[in-house]
Amino acid sequence: MHERFINRKGSMSQNVMMAVGFDSMIHFIVARWGGSAADSIVLRWALKNTDFFIPNSK
Repeated sequence: MHERFINRKGSMSQNVMMAVGFDSMIHFIVARWGGSAADSIVLRWALKNTDFFIPNSK
């Protein structure tokens, strides 16, 4: 499992995505991505596999 958290520079890291509202409250957090991952990949995973959603701004 140690290898999962090695990033592209060879050190240990973990990616965390948080959604914070205008009320400064944390509404959603995902902290399962070890190593290097693009922001769009983590966002796409959260939209597909959890109840996280981005409301329309209409």
